[in-house]
Amino acid sequence: MAWVNEKDPAKAPPVYWLSGLAGLGKTTIAYTICELLDEARLPFTSFFCSRQLDSRNSKLLVTTLCRDLAERYSSYAANVLSILETNSNAVDARLRIQIDELPVAKPWQASIAHLNDRDIPTPIVVVDALDESDRGTEFLEELLRVIHAGQLAGIKFLVTSRPDPKIVDTCKSFPPNAVCKLHEVDTANVQNDIEKYLREALPELKDEPELTLLSQRAGGFFIYATTAVKFISPLHTPPSLSEMRIHLQAMLSIGPLTPHADSDERLLVDELYERILGVAVRDARVRATRLRILHTILCAESRIDISVLADLTNTDQDTVKKVVESLHAVLFVSPKDGCVYWYHASFPDFLFSQARASIVNLPRRNYSAQQAINVFCDAATHHGDLARRCFSVMQESLHFNMCKLPSSFVYDSELAGLDSSIDKKFSLTVRYVLRHWARHLLRAVPAKNETGDLIYSLKDFLCNMLLFWIEAMNLIGANYECSSLLKDAESWLERVSLPTYFKAEFS
Repeated sequence: MAWVNEKDPAKAPPVYWLSGLAGLGKTTIAYTICELLDEARLPFTSFFCSRQLDSRNSKLLVTTLCRDLAERYSSYAANVLSILETNSNAVDARLRIQIDELPVAKPWQASIAHLNDRDIPTPIVVVDALDESDRGTEFLEELLRVIHAGQLAGIKFLVTSRPDPKIVDTCKSFPPNAVCKLHEVDTANVQNDIEKYLREALPELKDEPELTLLSQRAGGFFIYATTAVKFISPLHTPPSLSEMRIHLQAMLSIGPLTPHADSDERLLVDELYERILGVAVRDARVRATRLRILHTILCAESRIDISVLADLTNTDQDTVKKVVESLHAVLFVSPKDGCVYWYHASFPDFLFSQARASIVNLPRRNYSAQQAINVFCDAATHHGDLARRCFSVMQESLHFNMCKLPSSFVYDSELAGLDSSIDKKFSLTVRYVLRHWARHLLRAVPAKNETGDLIYSLKDFLCNMLLFWIEAMNLIGANYECSSLLKDAESWLERVSLPTYFKAEFS
């Protein structure tokens, strides 16, 4: 906040970088700063990147900042509108063109003199979790380019991220007063806060001395503490005091962090994730099914609800619900849309790392170690499984004139009751499959030759279902995505070693 309020550019550089390992509280800090700015009635705009939401799309980052600035500054809004009237394609342009044309350089330069004349405070822009954006490093590089060119005078940017090597390299020239590295903060300064949090989050155990030990075990990682709380006292099934004490002892029974011989990537929270997963997949009879459901949650191209998860994994909804409930410390169902989310990005990071997730100890009922299993999610392999399932669903669902329209000579907008017919015909699963089959295919392991089943599934789709798919995409209002999805399929096909005659069939 001292950086926010400092007027001298030499004492407060235009970009401040808050860096830290996963789970140290960067997002909470960014959110708190936004609250403080709001309370102080200081103009600000914010964007919280997330791999689970469309906010991972860097193009949305730029256009959102543009919209928010336009809402606050009428002169800026007028300049943006003038640009859009002559070049509306700037909204979907490459990142560099967006930054030059839209929210920053040209419109802001044209507005800044007017703002200074009226002595209106210029804004703070908060961008959280830049490493979760699809082009986070590129955004930061382009931002610094226009700042160094003097095209963003007056705007301050607070950026948070993990110490991603590319972002670290971009920020290495930042002065010391423009950088805060949370992972270098003395753990002792954080432990008291974590212990206070634990006693407030677990009031039934506030007098237990073990909570102090648990705060020490957290090692400064707030994600460890919050995940432990969810494990000890799940919201959907409040445990008894004795059960909570048993769960607390389980947390403390986890041994000190011991890196695997083939990995230097192990994190403190890994031991906690191992404990949670060990309990959830203890039963060997349902382990494969539970892991398939979990891996589908991680690999889904958008957040999906219980019914879609059941369809994509060929299971029933009760089974999916039980899996999500058994992982309540790391997963939750949003009351807003009914979709399944993970609490923190460190959880999928753990499961996607073979070095970190290849050994998980199965606990006995008394939480003593019993057996080691592999919970690693091989993303490329699982995306291949999901692509196969998508092709299967489309094979079952797509056909000519799916909504039984009376005539092709009548516009859809003129047909009464069409929306109702579309809702009945296209379930959430079918809609998901229609929009994401090619993205799963693109991320799948490419076939080595023409005998691969995905090759034949793609060929069957292109020869027999393509027009039906385009019709369906038009009906659900996603026809604009068809071109990019077919390009994804083409990109995957280019990685396959096909004989010339086989490629000729696709062309």
